[in-house]
Amino acid sequence: MESVLRMLEVPGAMLLGGSIGWWVSRRGNWAWLAVYAVGLALLGIYIALARFPVFAIHVLPPSVVASPHRFPIAAMAIVLVLVPIGTRLHDVGQRRRLVALLGAMGLVVGGIPAVSAQRAVPELTRLPDGWFADGVCRQQTDYTCGPAAAATGLRLLGIRTTEGELGLLAGTSPAEGTPATVLAAVLSQRFAGDGLRVELRRFRDIESLRKAGLVLVEVHLAPLVNHWICVREVTESHVVVGDPTVGWQSLTHADFLAAWWRTGVVLVR
Repeated sequence: MESVLRMLEVPGAMLLGGSIGWWVSRRGNWAWLAVYAVGLALLGIYIALARFPVFAIHVLPPSVVASPHRFPIAAMAIVLVLVPIGTRLHDVGQRRRLVALLGAMGLVVGGIPAVSAQRAVPELTRLPDGWFADGVCRQQTDYTCGPAAAATGLRLLGIRTTEGELGLLAGTSPAEGTPATVLAAVLSQRFAGDGLRVELRRFRDIESLRKAGLVLVEVHLAPLVNHWICVREVTESHVVVGDPTVGWQSLTHADFLAAWWRTGVVLVR
């Protein structure tokens, strides 16, 4: 029942946003601007989480960053932005096209990620706890590299957890994977009592990464495909990383820098 309700959150939020937007927009010339502004503000938060994670994590509380309700809120924001515009249109064809655009954008931004996250719950709940002999958590699915890399890092700090537990907490899914903002927020919330300090930050260069210590980073594998790994050590010529697909690896600075996004989740205990 809970899974059904979660899947209905996005269309429900879009319907609510559309109703509010339509009703308020007909109250007067300034009313529709107010609705438009609220929609833009909510949409700005969603974009900040996706495109400017380091900024967002320092501005928004972890409970907001990691909230599973971010998908319906994003869908509602799109409706609140476009419905006031739609009320100013007089052409029926233009209104129909706007409705189609609303549906498509709501599906992409909120619907698909929300459904994907909910459908992943049974698999994450049953996920076996697998580890390489060298102590790196071995990811059990194509999309749980983030939780696996985090489990590796936490184990190095003396904190035991599993890929499945972290995946459930972060709402990890095939559609979205594990966003850096969500991973950092979840780790901060879950393990603060164990003395863990978490910081999502941007790095200037390889030297700043070396000074940071234990860091979870995303690397670029292919177009639209990123992969989480755990950086254990940076030497004068190599970066030692725990890769959830193969175990510990030693990459040259050049190879690492070619794939690294220059951001990371620093873990300190």
